[in-house]
Amino acid sequence: MMDVGSKPAVGVIDFHSHMIPGIDDGSSSPEESIGMLRSSAEQGVTAVVFTPHFYATHNTYEHFIDKRKRCLNLLAEAGGGKILPVRVGAEVAYFEGITAMEELPGLRIAGSRCLLLEMPFQPWTRRVIDEVISLNRDKNFQIVIAHIERHLRFFSEDMLYTLLNQGVMIQSNADFFGTRSTRRKALKMLREGQIHLLGTDCHNLTTRPPNMQEALRVISDKLGEEMLREIYHRSVMVLRKDGM
Repeated sequence: MMDVGSKPAVGVIDFHSHMIPGIDDGSSSPEESIGMLRSSAEQGVTAVVFTPHFYATHNTYEHFIDKRKRCLNLLAEAGGGKILPVRVGAEVAYFEGITAMEELPGLRIAGSRCLLLEMPFQPWTRRVIDEVISLNRDKNFQIVIAHIERHLRFFSEDMLYTLLNQGVMIQSNADFFGTRSTRRKALKMLREGQIHLLGTDCHNLTTRPPNMQEALRVISDKLGEEMLREIYHRSVMVLRKDGM
């Protein structure tokens, strides 16, 4: 488990990654994982959160935890723990009735109340919003919605503000800022408090590699280094045991 410290830096914690080898559609080998970690470090990433996919329709909790442990051991044996500090969690796909899953706390990012939640890729309903709020308010979770830019067409502005007002946090992928056609929207959302945390959602070294560097450059150029410090500090705080 990493010590994320408390002093902000002009770097970033990658809050969303698929670097554990052989567990999902991310890294295929310890060697690829090590390459991804090294690339991340070179781009200004100071720590990484491992968030392999968890689908309740495809996995039992016990099978997922066992496989995650075995795959992490493979990475550790290859020396992956020497490159960057890491925390381990999951990217949990929302499903109806998620609030009743007794094992759900075991999928939080280790040492914190934070659960990275992948929302449905279809229009969000009031029931979905209510379940997410219930997790955040009543079940001792700090919910972080993953890659918000991939869901923009599925929710209304009112829905987003309802979630934000209830303390739900938002993670964006780096390429939202790095892509010319979307960076204006990304910067607006960040400036207006609709994005809190950054991740790469990297899966490999080829088609979906670590790509944080351009996002950090764009944010620094357009909104200043102080914004990067705020993102870093926020990431550190949410990873603490008691959260924000």
